[in-house]
Amino acid sequence: MGRLECVTGGIKTLLGAILVIAALPVMMPVLIVLWLWRCLALLVVLIKHRKIVHLATGIEALFALDSAGARAVISGVLVVRGRVGIATARERLLENVLNVRDSKGRLLHPKFRQMVIKRCGVVVWMWEDNFQITSHVREMQRELRDEIDLLEEITSRNKLPFVRGQSGWELLVASMASYGNQHEPHTAVLIRLHHSLGDGRSFITLLLSALLDSPLEKPQTLPIARHHQQSRLARLGRLLWAVSNTPWVMRRVLRRGEPSPLHGCRLEGRKILAWSSPMSLAALKEGRSLAGVTVNDLLLAGLAQALHRYFRSVGDAMPQRVVTVLPVDVTQPTDPLAVANNLSLCTFSLPTGPMAPVTRLEAIHCRLERLKASPDIIVNYAVLDMFTNLLPGPLARRALNTHGVTLVASNLPGPQETIHMFGGAVNDIMFWIPNKSRTGIGVSMLSYRGQVRLGLNVDIALVNSEEVAQHLLEDTIVQTRLLLKELGAGEIEPEAILSDTVPTASETELLLGEGKPLPLRPDQPPRVRPATLTHKN
Repeated sequence: MGRLECVTGGIKTLLGAILVIAALPVMMPVLIVLWLWRCLALLVVLIKHRKIVHLATGIEALFALDSAGARAVISGVLVVRGRVGIATARERLLENVLNVRDSKGRLLHPKFRQMVIKRCGVVVWMWEDNFQITSHVREMQRELRDEIDLLEEITSRNKLPFVRGQSGWELLVASMASYGNQHEPHTAVLIRLHHSLGDGRSFITLLLSALLDSPLEKPQTLPIARHHQQSRLARLGRLLWAVSNTPWVMRRVLRRGEPSPLHGCRLEGRKILAWSSPMSLAALKEGRSLAGVTVNDLLLAGLAQALHRYFRSVGDAMPQRVVTVLPVDVTQPTDPLAVANNLSLCTFSLPTGPMAPVTRLEAIHCRLERLKASPDIIVNYAVLDMFTNLLPGPLARRALNTHGVTLVASNLPGPQETIHMFGGAVNDIMFWIPNKSRTGIGVSMLSYRGQVRLGLNVDIALVNSEEVAQHLLEDTIVQTRLLLKELGAGEIEPEAILSDTVPTASETELLLGEGKPLPLRPDQPPRVRPATLTHKN
């Protein structure tokens, strides 16, 4: 079977190379005209504004071309034990991020003083006029009651645009009366960052390197893409191979997803945000070793099983797969620390049809392994960069519409020891990835202190109930735990089992129609909104 796949791959590469060569006489004049247009537009911007810093990269421009229905804003929160003064937060950011310069006297993180704007069809960076730290780092006037109130505050701010003429980020410091089962003062640090500034990995790296009270005892090392560990000659060969396979990659990217209740309709712009109860990272790692897969495979298998159950309970179309975007980091090992978007957005089919949980896990693992070894990572990055750099903004937005994609899933490793920031221990960290175009579901996964939480950002046009969204997220945790149990990885905590005690989506709608609150766990009293954070110390 392996030899047959090699022969088939070789034939496809050869045919792809022939197609690419045949298309060059048509494509090259078009690309040259678009490049000349971009140079002319950039010249007009320079003459007219005279404040330009530099042209945005392709991925930065991609996120800058967002809309009111799907703002490209990453939302995050850190819950710190004790009270954090606004002066402390501002001073730490100024000293360790905003005013830091390199050996040549240049700002190390200039984007936090710049704004990305669209002018004459091109996306450029310009300096913010009269930058003031007080405009970006502010204190909330009211105290948050608990984690439910915190989630409602994050959700309400998720859809807000940034102030016109200011850099696309803000940090809000909010006092909390209690957090989870800890009835003592806490502080929530709410962070909103426009995705054009950088990706989640670069923000996590900046957080751990610049904002902690003291360095980590075991500095975190993030994995490097396997093709970056190859020699220059091998990378050159891989590049030529990727170019030859461009036609087949684009064919995969442009395929349409199957009809489903979570895909296809126009987004409203109002979002529901949720985050899950924690699950053990040690159990996931044990399952990883037993099954020969990755932690990401296990979490995606749990998500696919929960989506299957959701589709079955709703009773509409039962898609056999949903097209999913996975951001793949393409940072070079030699790249300096910087807030940037070094991402390739790759698609793969998440199997949601009826199948055994272990079979579903094996299918996901095989598909992701093929994706890692495929030319998709290189081709997608190059094509996105080219389209958003050369095409005028309106054309680029139309060309890069995500009509065939149902959801985006992002997994980030966080620190596994307790970190201290602004003078207090950080109890919890979570982030939510934005929606894009007509893709209205974003699932984020983050590990911290030996636990993993999931975050969900879903447009209200797809899921119009906070309780149903929360149940979908919690059921993902439950299905992952049941999968781990089937693999023989540790034991499931009895209070965490939801499969038979929590209502299905149809039953949930009935409960909501009768005005009854939805219990998330058997041991949890009914709440107006689910209490999702019960951290164990």
